[in-house]
Amino acid sequence: MAIGLKKKFEENRAAAEAARAAQPSGERRHTNPRAIEIVGNETIIELREQLEQAKDRAVQNIDPTRARPSVFMNRHPSAFETEEFLELVEDIRATGGNTVPAVVRRLAGDPSHDFEIIAGLRRHAASIRAGTPLKVYVEKLDDRQAFETMTRENAKRKDLSPWEWGRHYDAGLRIYQTQKELAATNGMSHAHVSRSLAVFRLPDEVVGAFASPGEIQFEWATPLEKAMERAGEKVRRAALEIARQDKRPTAVEVLKALLDAGRGAGRPAGKRKAAGIRRSIQIGKAKGTLWSQGGKTGFELKADLPAEKLDALERFLKTLLA
Repeated sequence: MAIGLKKKFEENRAAAEAARAAQPSGERRHTNPRAIEIVGNETIIELREQLEQAKDRAVQNIDPTRARPSVFMNRHPSAFETEEFLELVEDIRATGGNTVPAVVRRLAGDPSHDFEIIAGLRRHAASIRAGTPLKVYVEKLDDRQAFETMTRENAKRKDLSPWEWGRHYDAGLRIYQTQKELAATNGMSHAHVSRSLAVFRLPDEVVGAFASPGEIQFEWATPLEKAMERAGEKVRRAALEIARQDKRPTAVEVLKALLDAGRGAGRPAGKRKAAGIRRSIQIGKAKGTLWSQGGKTGFELKADLPAEKLDALERFLKTLLA
């Protein structure tokens, strides 16, 4: 495209010069040279702008070490150790570079990097490991445009995990005011945004219990959150214990262990809380509840008792428990 625009620029300039030279001498006297110059300059400026834009959009080879991940990076480091990623490295090494260009934008004020990766983070990492140049499109994008470009690219892929989607959306909330605005602007469902964020925002200890955050499924976030609400400290301890194991359990086994910890499972039988007793009672028009659990007994009655009846109740209890 850049070559085509350059050719067009040269053809326009040559045509303008030829037309001016071909004008009859009489016409030349009545032609405003300044007007011709202004029109010619405007055409030149317009073509130059188009040429620069085309140069930016043309595929370029850059040094991948001079590019850094986006501020909206969503990949977890484990994504760069999978068998699929290692195959990508070998493919890029064999072909001498990536066949599908990444998308980058230029950086200013960073002495270590010239570009920021907007789309193609794995291709970027694979090119560094393979020691090959990185083919890219250079785009002029602000933060919002960069985020939307990345979202479109992510939506085309099937390998992005719920946790990575959540990380992406969490970064996007620096730009958008609400989850709904983020979802609507980027053509995603609010439910997808909400569920992804729930996975990403699980406690670090819980996420770390899994061999990779990519193993955590959308539907696991809610039960894990409830387990944390019931017995957060026990769930954290269980997660840390799993993370210290040399051989990690499967993702399903990790989930079960964490949920069991949240339910109090795994404690010695003598330390488990009794199921407890709870009864509804009614005396005349007054309704109440009797309960006994965990070494405590209670009596609740929805009625106001005068002092003499409270005294009688106290005497009854003393007789009952004597």
